[in-house]
Amino acid sequence: MTMDIKSRIKQIDIELARIRKAHSVKSEDISKIAKFEVTQQYKDDEALAKSQGAEAYAKWYKESHYTAYTAFGAKERVVSYYTEIKPVDDDMYDVTLNEVVDEVDKTSPLVNPNFDFSDQEYEQPKKSLYDNSMAYEEATKTPEQRYIYELIKNTITEANEKIGFMVNRDPYKLPQITGDMVDFCLRGNKFWKGIKACTIDKVYVKHDDEQYTLDNFTRNPDNTELNFVATHYIQMLKDPEHISRNLIGSLVQYSRMAENHRLKQLHRADFEIIKE
Repeated sequence: MTMDIKSRIKQIDIELARIRKAHSVKSEDISKIAKFEVTQQYKDDEALAKSQGAEAYAKWYKESHYTAYTAFGAKERVVSYYTEIKPVDDDMYDVTLNEVVDEVDKTSPLVNPNFDFSDQEYEQPKKSLYDNSMAYEEATKTPEQRYIYELIKNTITEANEKIGFMVNRDPYKLPQITGDMVDFCLRGNKFWKGIKACTIDKVYVKHDDEQYTLDNFTRNPDNTELNFVATHYIQMLKDPEHISRNLIGSLVQYSRMAENHRLKQLHRADFEIIKE
């Protein structure tokens, strides 16, 4: 953390203390449930400053403390970047695993013994309820099948990486593209349900329609037109039964959309100049 940022945080702390005093209201005593403590970094920096002599320590102390004027008088306080809030009772802690599995102690009793660390996903379905290993093994039992499986996954991954705003880039999520008439009507032997779903899909504009783009924010605050690069096939379909069974066609469409998005974003400024 730079000295400039530390200085700004200190000014914010001082201003908040002033506001609290000016607008003091009766509230619950937070000390019943929480306590403020200095961080280990504070202790380390304090020890370092003391080791460098009285002048260095005085300079560090002035930078890391401030005077807060409260209803009970002036109080010396530590700047907030050196403090942390903790429950007064350890029973209030809720210990959970870190999302970054590389930092987890695999021998810890908190670790689920069924967790597969070879899987890159840190959220894994409960095997007793969602085990799909037999179907997976059947689909990848030969080198050719395994190659096709990896090719499909890599194609989705490559397309996902071209869409910069996507946070959860799940390589196992199929392109959310609805099927054609045959798909709708034959899926699950639900003929009339399929006819109805297909009819609705053809009548209403949905997020996987490339011909139309739905966006509620079409204007900037100054009323100029808001230009954006549309994406498709990302938002989950309401009914997974409607996903197209034409896997190759879906992958082609999804890859084309992702590459189109990447190129338009790359040359967006040029397009704006041309338009003007």
